[in-house]
Amino acid sequence: MAASLTALAVVIAFGAVNASHRGEPVAVDSEWMAAVLGGQLLPWLAPSLVLHEIGAGLPAFVIASAVTGALLLWKRPWGALYFAGTAILSTGVVELMKNTIGRPRPAEALIDVGFGSYPSGHSARAAMIAVALGILLPRLWVWMLGAAYTLAMMFSRTQLGAHWLTDTVAGALTGAAVALLCYAVIAGSLEAEGAGRHPPPWW
Repeated sequence: MAASLTALAVVIAFGAVNASHRGEPVAVDSEWMAAVLGGQLLPWLAPSLVLHEIGAGLPAFVIASAVTGALLLWKRPWGALYFAGTAILSTGVVELMKNTIGRPRPAEALIDVGFGSYPSGHSARAAMIAVALGILLPRLWVWMLGAAYTLAMMFSRTQLGAHWLTDTVAGALTGAAVALLCYAVIAGSLEAEGAGRHPPPWW
């Protein structure tokens, strides 16, 4: 829990300091943006657009609802509560920071973007899903797929010019930290519920 709280504190502190400088990109932001917007990475633009759609509000809601429903069918009510609660709370934390910090979006955005660049909501949702599923379905391949998905989402947000690199790092830290904090609250119930259970048919 201490590591999760520390991660959130770092995210908030950076956002506050950056806000005092009117949201100006730091050196690594500018250098990364120049690199990912280069023509040599153009073939990755289509996958980035697909990830943009997957991580948007409605698709993300559908994914969260599907996972919650699957856990209920698997007779894991505490798991369903954990996943749904984590999804809602992480979204709320991200939106609170977006509207409080109010960092401007990069001018190079290739897609329509809303208010507040910091932190990245897409990256936060990806990391939340990765950590939550890794906890509920503790297999190495689940963690590896989750990490790959999160990194791909972070890359896509910067390649589309929707976020600075530090936005995506902050988003991923936020999503992961919220997932771990929620787990700490109901860890006993989750572990008791999963003890001795056979994996689902698709496992």
